[in-house]
Amino acid sequence: MEAVEYVFPVGLVFSPTDEQIVSHYLARKITGSLLPCCLISQADVYSTEPWNLLGAHSSEAYFFAIRKRKSNTCLRVDRRAGSGSWTLYAKELITSFVGGVETMVGWKNSLSFNNGQRKNSGWTMHEYEMFSASGEFQAQVVCHVKMVSRSNASGSGPLKRKRESSNLRALFSPSTSQQGRLRGAPQRGHVRIKKSC
Repeated sequence: MEAVEYVFPVGLVFSPTDEQIVSHYLARKITGSLLPCCLISQADVYSTEPWNLLGAHSSEAYFFAIRKRKSNTCLRVDRRAGSGSWTLYAKELITSFVGGVETMVGWKNSLSFNNGQRKNSGWTMHEYEMFSASGEFQAQVVCHVKMVSRSNASGSGPLKRKRESSNLRALFSPSTSQQGRLRGAPQRGHVRIKKSC
């Protein structure tokens, strides 16, 4: 797989918000609409190690990717990638204001790459999927792959990673005024990431 390298003009950084990724990129990709730009390429993220996806001078990149189920009767995602796998450790709800009402539009899944040698290999990924009220499996996603520790990117050395601001203890806690508008929103407390099959 050919690595992706984007050259930006000095001072220009591609840094979309979670809501923008879901509403302006992922949703348009799924519906076949015109995308804002070509800075998110299609890649088979789950077939190779993350360092094979990025160029020699890149530490992060965004990709459109297709997820696969572990089996036809299972909603669990097969996240094996080359010699390792992506491990899910947090899940966050993404909302957007539509017609003045806060609406659930997607999920942001936070993962770390496990290369089989240690729990953290120096790579993280945020995986974005559309929200489905029926719980339907979402195959098309956007993946933000990032190297958070250069010294540990090959699977050796200690990894010091800043704690994610969003975690399992406080996933989404709508205020009293929001609860009537966010139908089906997760309740206050832990989000249990459990096996569905």
